[in-house]
Amino acid sequence: MKTFNRILLIICALMLAASPAMAETISFSGQVTAAFSHDVYSPFTAAVDQLHVAAGDTVQAGTVIAELRTTKVYAEAAGTVTAVFGQEGDSAETIATRYGAVAYLDDGVHYTIAVSAEDAKAYNSVESQYVQPGEAVYLRSRSEESRTGTGVITVVDDTGYTVEVLTGGFLTGETVNIYRTADHTDAQRIGRGAIVNKPALAVTGTGCIVNMAVKPGDTVQRGDLLMETLTGDANVSGAQAALLAEAEGTVASISVQQGATVEAGALVATLWPWEAMQLQASIPEADLGAISAGDTVEIVFDWNQDSGESTQGTVRAISAVNDANSETTQFIAYIDFTPDASVRYGMNATVTTIE
Repeated sequence: MKTFNRILLIICALMLAASPAMAETISFSGQVTAAFSHDVYSPFTAAVDQLHVAAGDTVQAGTVIAELRTTKVYAEAAGTVTAVFGQEGDSAETIATRYGAVAYLDDGVHYTIAVSAEDAKAYNSVESQYVQPGEAVYLRSRSEESRTGTGVITVVDDTGYTVEVLTGGFLTGETVNIYRTADHTDAQRIGRGAIVNKPALAVTGTGCIVNMAVKPGDTVQRGDLLMETLTGDANVSGAQAALLAEAEGTVASISVQQGATVEAGALVATLWPWEAMQLQASIPEADLGAISAGDTVEIVFDWNQDSGESTQGTVRAISAVNDANSETTQFIAYIDFTPDASVRYGMNATVTTIE
């Protein structure tokens, strides 16, 4: 019997020696991080008018991250927009150099009269020696007295004053007398001058156009918005004051404050896209032989460890240098997996090798 038992033990030992060694599973601590990020930069120098998100917020592609404070150009008078040469992304200065203005506005005043100081003083009445902007005046042609009209004094300086012609069928170049009263008496005459064409009002600005609020043919009132500009590079495709998220994901950080000025090219926010999720697991130096790139691993999230649920991942790579932030010699394994809606950046998990 002893001989039989000895033979049996020898046979078992030989079988164990001939069979492959049982693989040992090893577990590591891991955390959800981003394999890559999207950075949002400001193409303009401007104050941050509004911040619409905070770090940790979930955003969709196209979500407004921040709005920059624009310089707004308003209509100086009521009228009709006759021409628009600028569009979003254009340099307002470049367009004005080429076309004289970004846009033109017809305010209904087509003629003016320039009255020189000498012509204004040609009349000896004390009343004729003093005029002021905004004063209503009455006009009569010197060559055809039946041709009359009205105007308003707009500019007064040492060289004379200017009258905008409001009514009257006068001809360009025609000389008219200017009076304070509708009866056109000589005692109320305060000057004379020639009718000249008044160009449409020129709409100008500085910086990059981010909003052209009008188009040719639009009727506007005084104070209506015509365009908005920002200081920065011109010819920006789709230039706008709103800075948008490029993809669905999480706001990792905000680098600006509301109300503060951001420089052109400065970082505004960093986003971690949904598709960038990965696990980073710390591998002790002694366990490097137990895990390799391409291995399948089991992932159990700490918050859900009692449910018995797990997901699988694949080791994409293992760092070739130790983690400088670790007190012991550790190496980082980068693990790809397919997250569901419950997974968030920063979650902790246990990663286990599979036999």
